[in-house]
Amino acid sequence: MTQASSSRQEQIIAEYEGLWNGEFSNIDVVAESASVYDPAAPEGVVHGRDAVEAHVRETFQGFPDFELETHDILVRDDIVMLDWTASGTFDGEFYGAPPTGRSFTVSGMAKTIVRDGKVREDRLYYNEKDMLAQLGVTFPDVLPLLPKMIRAKLRGLW
Repeated sequence: MTQASSSRQEQIIAEYEGLWNGEFSNIDVVAESASVYDPAAPEGVVHGRDAVEAHVRETFQGFPDFELETHDILVRDDIVMLDWTASGTFDGEFYGAPPTGRSFTVSGMAKTIVRDGKVREDRLYYNEKDMLAQLGVTFPDVLPLLPKMIRAKLRGLW
């Protein structure tokens, strides 16, 4: 891979990181048929540009101060490996879960496929249990939230 190709991949990743940091106009960097594998997503995956945008917007609804910071990037052909840290405060509803007002910081890795100038696939790896514990949504901390969560789930079914 040439240095120019590697720099282009890094530029695309910078735009994609911008999307995750609230620059929704960067959605065009995501391919129409993209897939994002994120443990925080419903069923762990979202498919398609519109679903990716909806997932990022949902993230900001639940975590208005959400921030993603990339530390290291390794590029080989169309595969980009990222070392990152994400943080935010659970101040809004997130996929039906009521806010706890607690903050999280997690480190993770991503394997991102960038082809033809677009993010085609993104696989996020991080300790979801650690994040949930920081947010207070693990047993027994979650017990007071259960009635609100059940009501939110039932509202979604009707």
